[in-house]
Order: sequence, then C-alpha cells, then structure tokens
Amino acid sequence: MSKSSKFSILLTAIVLLAFSTHPAYAQQSDVRGQLFDTTTATNSAALAIGSRASAGIGGIAFANSKFNGTAISTTTAVNSAALAIGNDSSARLGGIEAKGGSDVAGKLTDTATVTNSAALAIGSGANANIGGISVADSKFNGTATSTTTAVNSAALAIGNGASAGLGGIVEQNGSDVNGTITETTTVTNSAALAIGSGASANIGGITVANSKFNGTATSTTTSVNSAALSIGNQASAHIGGIAIK
Repeated sequence: MSKSSKFSILLTAIVLLAFSTHPAYAQQSDVRGQLFDTTTATNSAALAIGSRASAGIGGIAFANSKFNGTAISTTTAVNSAALAIGNDSSARLGGIEAKGGSDVAGKLTDTATVTNSAALAIGSGANANIGGISVADSKFNGTATSTTTAVNSAALAIGNGASAGLGGIVEQNGSDVNGTITETTTVTNSAALAIGSGASANIGGITVANSKFNGTATSTTTSVNSAALSIGNQASAHIGGIAIK
C-alpha cells in the first residue's frame, strides 16, 4: 500500500471519529461584511474532540458571534495537524475565528505559513495555535493583523486552561479590546510547550485574556532554533510577544 493511501485511510478514520464524537449545535451569527480566505493544506488534518472543542487549519469561522466588516485569511500548511481534545479546547494553524458571543467590528487580517508543524491542545479549555486570530467570548473593535511563518515548529498545550502559541493573536475570556493590534512572528526549528493547569508558553504573538485594552499593541519576534518551555501549574515561559491578562 502506498504512503499516500495509508494517509488517506488514516485521515478518513480521524474525520469519522470526529463526526461521531460531536453532536450538532445550531449557533447563529450576525455577519455583515466581506470575508476572504485562501487555504492550502497538504497531508494535514484538524481534529476536535470534546464539547465545544474546535480545530482548524486556515479558514474563517464565526460561531454565535457578531461581525461587521472584512476578514482576510491566507494559510499554507504542509504536513501539519491541529488537534484539540477536551471541552472548550482549541487548536489552530492560521485562520480567523470568533466564537462564544463575541462582538467583532472591524477588519481582521491573518497570514500564516506553516511547514512540518503541529498545534496540539489537550485539556479542558486548552489552547494551542500557530499564527491565526481568535476572538472568544470578547469584544474587539478595530483592525488586528497577524503574520506568522513557522518551519519545523510545534506549539503544544497539555492541561486544563493551558496555552501554547507561535505567533498569532488571541483574545478571550471576556476581554474588551478597542484599537489596533499588530503582530509579526518568524520561527524556525522552534517549539513552545506548556504542561500543567493554566500553564502558558509563547514565542511571539499577542494574548489578551480577561482584560481591557484600549489602543495599539505591536509585537515583532524572530526566533531561530529557540524553545519556550513551561511545566507546572500556572507556569509561564515566553520569547518576545505581548501578554495582557
């Protein structure tokens, strides 16, 4: 059996497992503006297991949220997987998502290129991302831009409420962000790892959690052969980036 055939069988099994695990939820969003997305994924799989768990490679998703105008996402992923296991867990490779009653008004742009990279989140409320923009149960008013390039890089979060990220923008837990957020991250042969309840590890990226932020945050991070490691409850490790929580 060829390698591609084996991967196709495995991917089919994963998809069937994911569909058999999730009940259908009707969540209505109010989306007004323009949405663009370009996603190229090769030998890549997104798997979400758990109540309200979400996993994505690229794409634009709004669940039970308001959005007014323009979201642009471009994602290229090669041999990459996003895996989320646990209630309310989330794993993403690029892409844009708003969920949990979020109110997003203006523009959101994301460009992520990932190669041989995986984002893995295991645990209730765990979050792992490589690039991407996520707004969960929060308000965001105007303009967020994220550009992330990751090569042979992995973000791994294991533990309830654990988070790990390579670049990207995350706003969550009832945050209220008003103005411009910009982020650029380039990572090569780099990994962010967080193990423990509430542990966090990040290389670059901007995170706003359970906080208010009024105007302008800019982060630029370049990391080569670097790792951020966090082990222990509420432990934190980061290389560059901005965290408000």
